[in-house]
Amino acid sequence: MESGGSGKTKVRMQALSNAPRRDSLMRVYFLRHGVAEERSADGTDASRRLTRRGEEESEALGRWMARLGIAVDAIITSPLERAARTASLVAAQMRLTDRLRADERIARRLDVQLLAMLAEEDPESKNLLIVGHEPTMSGTISSLIGGGYIVMKKGALALVEAECLEPGGGSLVWLVTPKLIPKP
Repeated sequence: MESGGSGKTKVRMQALSNAPRRDSLMRVYFLRHGVAEERSADGTDASRRLTRRGEEESEALGRWMARLGIAVDAIITSPLERAARTASLVAAQMRLTDRLRADERIARRLDVQLLAMLAEEDPESKNLLIVGHEPTMSGTISSLIGGGYIVMKKGALALVEAECLEPGGGSLVWLVTPKLIPKP
């Protein structure tokens, strides 16, 4: 900046230079499983499978994420069939199947406390993709960003950046639904 600049510009530049570095933030991608059948063949909720539409939208989302160069260090999914299949399809399109793991706790409950525990268990991972279910996914995002109500439709993906994984510790960067993702 040249000398003689306005005071407002100097203050703005100083504020930017004092802002936390982006690489110090944790990025958490929240993905709700794709569209699934209403009833499974065996009648259990755990084995409900993705519909053809759910599979196609999950693959399209994975291609879109890969095309954008979204970096993910770990993909942690609920082991329930519909979430695990969504995670598997996205991971395959991103060529990240080696970073995929299931965690039973996500199927039972997802909240900010569990999210913090998952991050502590893998401290090198700064970019997590969590694949799970409603209503706990929306509740976790809402808590993490300090309030409001987030609606996660089936197959929706949200990015929250957080300096700390505690209530109010993050900001919603974006949320996309399958309708916004380009299809082949």
